[in-house]
Amino acid sequence: MSTSNSMATADPTTLRCPRCDSRMDRRLLPVRHQRVVEVDHCGGCRLVWFDAFESVSLTGLGWVMLLRLLQDGAGLALPPARPRPMGCPRCAVPLKAVHNRSRFGQFVMLECPSRHGHLHSHSGVLAERGFVRGLLPAERHAWSSREHPLNCLNCGAPTRGETERCTYCDSPLVVIDVPRLMHGLRHDAQANKGTTPRPDGQPFAWSCVACGAPMDPNRDTACEACGQPAIAPSLNDLTPLLDQAEARWLDADVRHRLEAARRRPQLVTRERRKGDHHNTQLGRMLHWMRREGPMEGMFTPEHPDPPDPMAWLSWAWRFRVVITAAMLLGWWLLS
Repeated sequence: MSTSNSMATADPTTLRCPRCDSRMDRRLLPVRHQRVVEVDHCGGCRLVWFDAFESVSLTGLGWVMLLRLLQDGAGLALPPARPRPMGCPRCAVPLKAVHNRSRFGQFVMLECPSRHGHLHSHSGVLAERGFVRGLLPAERHAWSSREHPLNCLNCGAPTRGETERCTYCDSPLVVIDVPRLMHGLRHDAQANKGTTPRPDGQPFAWSCVACGAPMDPNRDTACEACGQPAIAPSLNDLTPLLDQAEARWLDADVRHRLEAARRRPQLVTRERRKGDHHNTQLGRMLHWMRREGPMEGMFTPEHPDPPDPMAWLSWAWRFRVVITAAMLLGWWLLS
């Protein structure tokens, strides 16, 4: 059973979707080094907002929960977008498109110029880790005669694979590479534990999407019965694998950390105070000297004359340590 719904946090500090301006759903996901991060997701627009480097620090279980989160809204029509460009959910500055390259290939994401985070589509999240690939011409031709639907991973629109791009959202038509996905999940799960776990003798079980024959997604790259490559055309095809992975990796320690993070009070960022040079430490010190030191009332209509010389001596004695340090520093620089 999925536990992602129980880890949702609803509070007034949640972000607004840059596309439809609705309130995004905030979820807690486990990351490396025994930590938990918050990820904001809009199921209607299929957009995910990551702060800083949250997407690259997820554990295997974190990716399992994120994939369950991406399943929300699959198959629903995209809501109409706002006419203005999408802006950062935190500072409202227009997001800029960034073309990045990893060892798995190229991917595009929208990044905040102020480095508050980046915005990903569903297919973009998977492309960043190399979990998806494009359909070959022969695979698109063979898929047109199969009964299993082929949906766009970005918007969920059905297609028969006649073109390389989705006819609804114009995103590249990609499918999930199941062996590469399972390799990435197991690698992240082992990296989080620090040591390689012993094999439990229970391989992951999965069925071919074309004929239903059993397959081992960690070993088989194609179905032995029909020759269909081990690919998943939609996120819902991954549900059996996610159920098995969550049952193995969601232990009591992770549950405790997620529950503790969910109950932790949310911090509300205060607005930065606007001030000038008088609000600096030096400005406050000069103000104190004018108010209580030898320069009290200096150059004011009430006291146009300089202060008493004895007041200067008392002031110098009070700050003898600072004056001595300044003199030693000046002597050292000039010597």
